[in-house]
Amino acid sequence: MRIAAGMVATATGSGTTPMPIFHNVELKMSTKNQLPPVEGFRPDGQPAETGWKAILQGIINQYGGTRVNGKVASHRTKEHNSIVLEAGMKLLHGELGMHIKNPYNLGERHIARMVHHWWYVQQKAPKTIAGDLSVWRKFATWIGKEGMVKTMADYLPDVPAKDLRISAMKKVSPSWAESGIDVQAKIEEAFLEDERFGYILLTQLAFGLRVQEALCLKPHKADHRNGLKVYGSDGPKGGRDRFLEIRCMEQRMVLDGLKRITTKRGYLGWSKNAHGKESTLESNIDHYYYCLRKIGITKELANVCGHGLRAQFTEDGMMLKGMLPATLGGTADQMPKEDQDRILAQLSEDLGHSRIQILGAYVGGMAQARQEKKAAEAAKHAAPSAPGNTVIGVPADPEVSVAAGNDLS
Repeated sequence: MRIAAGMVATATGSGTTPMPIFHNVELKMSTKNQLPPVEGFRPDGQPAETGWKAILQGIINQYGGTRVNGKVASHRTKEHNSIVLEAGMKLLHGELGMHIKNPYNLGERHIARMVHHWWYVQQKAPKTIAGDLSVWRKFATWIGKEGMVKTMADYLPDVPAKDLRISAMKKVSPSWAESGIDVQAKIEEAFLEDERFGYILLTQLAFGLRVQEALCLKPHKADHRNGLKVYGSDGPKGGRDRFLEIRCMEQRMVLDGLKRITTKRGYLGWSKNAHGKESTLESNIDHYYYCLRKIGITKELANVCGHGLRAQFTEDGMMLKGMLPATLGGTADQMPKEDQDRILAQLSEDLGHSRIQILGAYVGGMAQARQEKKAAEAAKHAAPSAPGNTVIGVPADPEVSVAAGNDLS
């Protein structure tokens, strides 16, 4: 919501910390031009309810729909913010015994206690802690305390820096197939659950689309015969156009199937929600994740999510080009660097990214895999000469030692 200059003031709430509110401007405005009330707050700016949950929800309702850069936040982002913030408040009130009646009174010491608990008690991964801190950092700006939330290293000064280092490189494949899932059987199960849902999963597998891109796809419009075009106005991250060349018969078959179940201008997503009303992008996303749960695809149940099909598309794309992904054992010495960079650049474009480095989150780091492979081989060659590998009083088998490259002279 756009707020005119001078229409935001501060007032003291139930605590002692000033909080941002909508000020009752001392101007006589017509009813038509007056600002609508803010959900979760009374007209005087005080919270509609005094419980911390109601106050927190009011803050999220007021600010959670906008990203830091001013753009509209996605449904999943708003949901994630709510989950992290509520979990943190419950932790403070529960195990940490810090009963904060008003979330506006949160301070740096509360954040510090949470981080210590996350690291030393819950043993969360550095990447998870960093993600949670980013949500609390946004929350701090919402309550007028920008700069309150520090870095992970500031809260954990005794932990070695290397232990807090975050790597986006995948070491284990996040794809469905490599997680032991029979992809064909699972997609057939999806079709039995909901035909449109089955086609959505097929689209993610065949073209590597994000969830929102698949739901917003207009198959008839996107079909350019030799490829599929993702239009900037139809759901891609950052509104970025991209063209996906059709490289195999299966992709052509999937796209033709999508056109059979949609109208000329229709979206791939559901047109009606569960209550028979016109669907929204948010209701479509909710239904997509509901369907995933129905077929057993969650991190908890299968250690994969819908995004794993995008990773599988990337791995398959690399192997079609003659490259083995790092997540499957591939290293950086498979082909000349210029050929490798060209393939990775094309795959990055197919995924809607502009940097090849981002592929590490899908298929791992090739150079890193090569270093680990060399280290493993060095350890293997060194193993026969290690003291622990010789039984006392029994000499090592000469043939084995010679084969391992050891000098017996």
